[in-house]
Amino acid sequence: MIRKKIRKIIENLKYEEYFFLAPILIFAGLIRVNNLFFYNQWWGDDGGAHLKYIEVIQNQWRLPNMNDIYIAWHEPLYYILMSIWGSLGNFIGFGGQDWMIALQILFSLLGLVFIWFLSKTIAGHKVSIATTILSSLIFVYVKMSSYLTNELIAQVGFIGLIFLFIKQKLFQKEKSKQIFFWAVILGCLTLVKMTLFILFLSAILLWLVRFIYEKNLTFLKYIIICIFTVMLINTPWFIHKQKTFGSAFSVNLYEQKKQSLVTSPGWNHLLSVNTKIFTSEPYWKSSPVSFWSMLISDTFSDHYNLFKNREYQRNISPEEKKLVDNGRYSDFNLKQVVLISNQIGLLIFILWFIGFSGVLIKKVKNLFNKKIDWTFYFFVIIIFGGISALVYNTLRHPYYDRGVLKSQFIFFVFPLISILAFQWWKNQFGKIGLAIVFMPILCYIYFALPMLLVH
Repeated sequence: MIRKKIRKIIENLKYEEYFFLAPILIFAGLIRVNNLFFYNQWWGDDGGAHLKYIEVIQNQWRLPNMNDIYIAWHEPLYYILMSIWGSLGNFIGFGGQDWMIALQILFSLLGLVFIWFLSKTIAGHKVSIATTILSSLIFVYVKMSSYLTNELIAQVGFIGLIFLFIKQKLFQKEKSKQIFFWAVILGCLTLVKMTLFILFLSAILLWLVRFIYEKNLTFLKYIIICIFTVMLINTPWFIHKQKTFGSAFSVNLYEQKKQSLVTSPGWNHLLSVNTKIFTSEPYWKSSPVSFWSMLISDTFSDHYNLFKNREYQRNISPEEKKLVDNGRYSDFNLKQVVLISNQIGLLIFILWFIGFSGVLIKKVKNLFNKKIDWTFYFFVIIIFGGISALVYNTLRHPYYDRGVLKSQFIFFVFPLISILAFQWWKNQFGKIGLAIVFMPILCYIYFALPMLLVH
């Protein structure tokens, strides 16, 4: 039965998958395999902490507490999965960090497959080529693929569930059975990272709007099914959090001091712009502190100066290397690569903004003719939900010096906005629009490659 299903999937693949998707996956895979050999887990964002979480489960058969590790409040499913994978590797003689990163690489490639088919379903294969190429080599996704972090599987699962939602048309009637199974997967993935609750709330909001618009109780039933299923799956974890950490629903137990949303100094960061990130000082702690400048830089470049072989950097001659504020070294050539990546990233961000604004204006105008594209508005809810969640986090915890602003938290936003924006450029300007989209993407890959490849 399984063999027949696999054969059917292969038979349904079209030339685009063989001539475009396959090379993208191969090239992306080679870059990540290279980094596997040169990048140490302890150099990544909380890299050692993630590894320690896994070791506690492997060696002591229990979940850690705050005395063990400061990220003990992280959802446990990723770490349980990696401890099982690590134990399997030890059993067959392939244990160690590289074995676990190999699984991360496979998940990252699966995420690209989801992005390809999602964008192809919405906007056709030309837009899917652009979106998948950019997603495969955008810095934030390469970095997530190269060290142990629960963020990668959460983001891959997020995009996969969006694809299932669109493919199964779960915004339509008579989908109760499919929604139950979708909610089961969603509930399990919220145990990888709470980020998935953004998708949970987005789906509920979409169904609620449809109920208000159509006065059909079916959509209220969908909401009840989803809430009950997801919360039931999460109940044991909520109980554990309450007993162990004293808070069942807190998002960040490490940053205990929360600021008021009204008086938070984070508003100044949100409204400021740091042009130096794009002209002279691309690295972390360049002032003034700017939410949007840092977000763009962390998306397209090594803004926090973490994605390097530290041993190699230490051996660079004193004349060439530069000490960055996080205590690690860079050098003139890499600094120039980061600067150029930020500049091209800013250009891509502008293309995103123009394209997304254009399609949003068009879809809002269609509302007056009662033409509602529910898929589009589902994307919009998720995009604004993701950005709003990141803004909320930085307002409540405006401690930019401790890395509370990371674009990897909302990576799922970038493929969605790419699909909508690139489709707008293609529809408005045809081949010229596609050229406008592809040129900065190809330039970004060319200039950013030395930064993407750890050596």
